Amino acid sequence: MVLSRLPAALALASLLCAAASAADQRDPVFSPPKKPTPANYSRLWTNSPFTTKVETVQEQGPGFADKLRLEGVMTLDGKDVACLTNTETEDVLYLSQDQPANGISLVSIQNRNQLDQMRVVLASGGQRATVSFDDAQIVVAPAAGSKKPQPPQNGDQSPPPQQRAQQGDEQTKLTQQEMMERRRKFWENMRNRRRRGASPSDGSGGQDGPRR
Repeated sequence: MVLSRLPAALALASLLCAAASAADQRDPVFSPPKKPTPANYSRLWTNSPFTTKVETVQEQGPGFADKLRLEGVMTLDGKDVACLTNTETEDVLYLSQDQPANGISLVSIQNRNQLDQMRVVLASGGQRATVSFDDAQIVVAPAAGSKKPQPPQNGDQSPPPQQRAQQGDEQTKLTQQEMMERRRKFWENMRNRRRRGASPSDGSGGQDGPRR
């Protein structure tokens, strides 16, 4: 009878040992999270996007190119150069990307092969402006091949009103070829001035400066 109860006693002993082993494997002690210190939030008042000042670009002022008029562009020593005139002071400016004058520099030249659409982009401080030819510079003579009005037969040297109106309509813009020829002569004179020792970027319009 004792032998018959032995397996049951062994099974009970095994269960007790397993329970004791499980009791020894206790869970790690739980610790609550630490309260953050004010230093953790210091970036909110030292580098806050709501209080950081934005650096502003110092500009010369609006309309720095309002008084400038484009006279011509060319490539000199492999660099683009633009010639402009101040319509108020008659000063002549020669501008390039690496050689500014009066705080104004040349950024780019647009549509350089189309005189009526040519533009130069200028920069002064943090501001940019676009300058083009004055329309009055182009409308200066009748178009090539236009017919001259015939003098009247009655001895009156003045043409009749209808003929004068027709003559006025014949005042058109110069062809692109004629305009390019005028610009070429202009820049030849500028090169001659430079060979004589005149600085092309001195920003002054002296007595020998190009005038229109």
